[in-house]
Amino acid sequence: MAARRHLVIACIVVTSSCQGAAKNTSADNPQPSTTTSQGSVYLAYAEQGGGRPFLGFYGNGRLVAMSGWSQGSSDSFRRAVASILSAFPVGHEFLATSDSGKEVSVRIDSVNPEAEYYEEVLTVSYPGIKRPPGLSLFTTDSSVRIQPVPHRPASLTREQDSVLTARFRAIWDQALREREPEDTLALYNLATPQVHDIGSVLTVLYPVIITWPGRYRDDRGSAFFIYSKSEGKIVFDSFGHPEWAPVDSSVMLMVRPALYFRVGTDSTVYFFGDHQGGWESAGMAIHELKSGRVILHNY
Repeated sequence: MAARRHLVIACIVVTSSCQGAAKNTSADNPQPSTTTSQGSVYLAYAEQGGGRPFLGFYGNGRLVAMSGWSQGSSDSFRRAVASILSAFPVGHEFLATSDSGKEVSVRIDSVNPEAEYYEEVLTVSYPGIKRPPGLSLFTTDSSVRIQPVPHRPASLTREQDSVLTARFRAIWDQALREREPEDTLALYNLATPQVHDIGSVLTVLYPVIITWPGRYRDDRGSAFFIYSKSEGKIVFDSFGHPEWAPVDSSVMLMVRPALYFRVGTDSTVYFFGDHQGGWESAGMAIHELKSGRVILHNY
């Protein structure tokens, strides 16, 4: 999955400009915070030449989300975001490791805290490199490593495929309620899935080919599942399409992993990738692999 995008996750350590401390009461359920902690490690992504930081940080051995991340008008939120952005100084170069194992330099060229959702907050370049790497990770603290978690291609059993396709039918029926009545005649086909085996779970990404009334063929949809091999059940599912319906509280969510990883001393396996709503909504998120739960959203 990683090869389809140009992405960078950046982990930046702040040692002096951030005040306050974020407290966590459970390793399994990190408590969100609008404060930032001295020595926190911030994460960001860059797609080709631009990207955005994530609303949270790594500290005390775990990832911690900012509370109220969608409430961008509060003073505490703005202060927290300003603190995060200060960790990405213009002109600073970071040593990164690409998904092919090569080391590259990534430079922050500009920071735009007022960027609209379709604009880049961070612009980056790669000194000495004509083509950006497919995916690179870096941290300014050598003791906090982002460690890619290997996966292997796999195939579904007939029983697993039957369970997933039956669940998608229910999701499809629910999603059609957001469309116009005439669209209920649409047909879909689940194409051959991309299946990754990561320890005790499978991640499954089906391309969804839709034929709308009038024979219009639409191949922009996708269905994503996390299937627990040990429990024999689906633990997460989603159906996404970039222009489904402009409705509030849509059931649509496009999730497509680009990278599986661990961070620092945290033993949790995460994945990072697309996290998009059902109508012209672009975004990225970091999920917990075993549950699919979103840990960090992008700013």
